[in-house]
Amino acid sequence: MNGKIEQQSFIQALVKGLSVLECFESDSEELGVQDISKKIDSPEATVYRTLSTLEFKGYVIQNPETKKYRLSLKFLIFGSKMKHILKWQEKAKQLMLELNEKCGETVNLAIREDDKLVYLDKVDCRHVLRPNFKIGVRYPTYCTALGRVLLTVFPEEALDSLFTTPLEPLTPYTITDLEKIKEKIREIKKQGYAIDNEEFCLGVRCVAAPIKGFGGNTVAAISVSIPTIRIESDEKMEHIKDLVVATAKKISGELNF
Repeated sequence: MNGKIEQQSFIQALVKGLSVLECFESDSEELGVQDISKKIDSPEATVYRTLSTLEFKGYVIQNPETKKYRLSLKFLIFGSKMKHILKWQEKAKQLMLELNEKCGETVNLAIREDDKLVYLDKVDCRHVLRPNFKIGVRYPTYCTALGRVLLTVFPEEALDSLFTTPLEPLTPYTITDLEKIKEKIREIKKQGYAIDNEEFCLGVRCVAAPIKGFGGNTVAAISVSIPTIRIESDEKMEHIKDLVVATAKKISGELNF
């Protein structure tokens, strides 16, 4: 994608269809037209047409009794085609466990979803005092090491389209000036890692590095989160940074797509 995120170039019907599918949070959940209409803030007539198209293509089925819809077994076909992703996740988990053993701190794996990051997996440290980020929950990208690594895929001007409202300061250390965040992202591209110094969570520092897929594109990121009370020296942070970068490169090597 070049320049700004040009929404007019999107196929709106496809965007709508994907938005409808994303409403189903499990394979057993049934939703009616009205349910989906409220979730995505779209007219019921539009939702009905979208569901009818998805049903025709075999992606959803309608319960004849309730008139509600659910995902079809067709998604199993996609699941079988994504076995290499599952194998990659298994290998990534193994490398995350190794990193956890080496540094003794919490290890996180995340991807980007719009202007947010989502944790795919994590390995908690054994300490009682530890970060408590949740798998599957959306967190901000602008003030986290993981998020800024994931934002490196965008040209700078596209960030203006991604962040159209004022950025919220989550701690006294949060950078909310988008131009300064762009400077940080330029640094990350050059050095190959990002560090968040209590910008997202007071008392927690984080170092992250990119996981690259086909063509060298950043598709995910890995990080280590450390309570500041356990960072005795800059040398310890530097050591953890080296471990994170090395692990990210190993996981990237397993990513064959």
